[in-house]
Parts: sequence; C-alpha cells; structure tokens
Amino acid sequence: ISEKLPKKVKEMNKKTKYYAGWEHIIIDGCDNFPIHIINIILDKQYTYIKYDTITALQNELGNKPDMFNCIQGIIERAIDRSVTKAKRDITMIAPICHILEKDNQADLSFILPLYLLRNDKPDCVLVFNYDRKIQKYYGSTLLNLREALQDARILGSTEQYSWLKE
Repeated sequence: ISEKLPKKVKEMNKKTKYYAGWEHIIIDGCDNFPIHIINIILDKQYTYIKYDTITALQNELGNKPDMFNCIQGIIERAIDRSVTKAKRDITMIAPICHILEKDNQADLSFILPLYLLRNDKPDCVLVFNYDRKIQKYYGSTLLNLREALQDARILGSTEQYSWLKE
C-alpha cells in the first residue's frame, strides 16, 4: 500500500508530530477502526466488515491526502487525550506480547486506548514500542479491543485495566 500513496501523503508523513509509520497505522490498520468510523469515511452503512470493504477503505485513504490527514489528526488528538489520562492513571497503559513483523520476534510492547469518537469505551488501541536507537517510544500499529485483550492476556491477568474489558 505504501508505494500507492500519493507523493503529498508520503511527504506529510516525514513531518509527523508523533510517531513513525503513519501509512501502516492508518492505511494498513484501518481494519481495526470501529465500524462507525469506517461508515463515516466511506459514507456507507455497513454492519460488518468484509475484505472488499477494507480494500475500498485503504484505497480511499491512500488516494485522498486530505482524508488521510484528517484521520491522522483524529488519532493524534486521541493519543493526546489518552496520554494525559495515563499521566494520572498508569493503568491506561497495558503491556502486551506483540510479534514485530520486521524481525518476526515477540517483543514487549504497550497499548494505549484511543477514544476516537466517544468517551465511554475505547474505539481501538495504539501499540507502541521503545526504540533503543533513538531512545523514544513510537506508535507501530492499531489493534481492535479483542486483539488487544488477547495479546495482553498472554502476559497474565488484565483485571487492573478496566478499559480493557470484553
């Protein structure tokens, strides 16, 4: 998908405020957006997501830099809100065991709930890791809540993370 992105989107991603890999987070991770956000973007009324729906969504996001930029802004604001909450409540951040595609090894990652359109329940989660080279945390992908719960359970009980309920 990355090679299909318009030049404008690729240039924009080099200047991001937060994290590396916006193409992966937004375009490849769009299957983890909640259905109501997918319906807003595609102006449809889907009740479930099929493969061709995800392909259509990826094409929309990859071919429309303004839409891509809008989604990035929504995610950045959600990250800001969640980081602010996490500073007051450390249980907003949960450790997970996540396989990194680039080296196919399991690594300790962390998840942060993202409240994109509502405040009562997270819509998805941001997976983030620590990069020893640059000595910073960076966002790597989005997961839906079911996947996040599954990855967190590998490390033990998830009871202390009230936002991570089924």
